[in-house]
Amino acid sequence: MPLDVVLQKRLTYAKYLHDVATAGLRSDNPMAAAEALLRVHDSIEIFQLVVLDGLGLSGKYEFMDLWEKVKSKTGQEPPYKERLRQLNGMRVAFKHHAILPNLSELRELAAAVYPFIAGVSAGLLRVDFRVSV
Repeated sequence: MPLDVVLQKRLTYAKYLHDVATAGLRSDNPMAAAEALLRVHDSIEIFQLVVLDGLGLSGKYEFMDLWEKVKSKTGQEPPYKERLRQLNGMRVAFKHHAILPNLSELRELAAAVYPFIAGVSAGLLRVDFRVSV
């Protein structure tokens, strides 16, 4: 399924945010890491919108709804559900309760984001995330 121009731009923005977050995760500064957590989460949310719109699944959704919505439409559930649930919980703890993330745990969880986006891009969108944006 070829992505239209709007979805291509969103995918490009998701990749940009992921790249910015990855750079921030290299820092040993806890505040820089916390900021990177917000950016990596934003990249996932924007990517989820690309997937849902690309599959014709519009409407309001929550972060963890993606897996069930995609499964109901395609019969296959995207990977990394539990790791991204943990990352989402870490973001909620920081953003809404001012609890700084543990840097090593954050890095471990964030390491799943790129394979998640690249795999779902290839499998569901038929897009090579590494080279197409």
